[in-house]
Amino acid sequence: MAELKLTYGKASNGRLVHVDEVQRGLACECVCPGCGAQLVARKGKKKQHHFAHAGGADCAGARMTALHMLAQQIIEEEKRIRTPWFKGYYEDPSKLIYFESVLLEQRFKTAEINR
Repeated sequence: MAELKLTYGKASNGRLVHVDEVQRGLACECVCPGCGAQLVARKGKKKQHHFAHAGGADCAGARMTALHMLAQQIIEEEKRIRTPWFKGYYEDPSKLIYFESVLLEQRFKTAEINR
């Protein structure tokens, strides 16, 4: 099984961007959604396009954090979600729920905590 690559980075405006939307190399001006380290956009011809940490290190939580942030970004932009349908749990099919406004969770960072 192929290793999952980091395909989303955090742009200077705070939004997540796909690696195919940015310039190659350090010109992408993106940081890791997990640790905030500088990213390099790897856009070669042999491997899947992806981001890598510029210093060569790896951030274990980067992909999961990117997925979490991307889900929030989509909900904020679309202002809707579809609920799942589970047979036996409840009999209603999935439903599309619309929101008038969306307030995303806020990150708190102090010397003691980073949540």
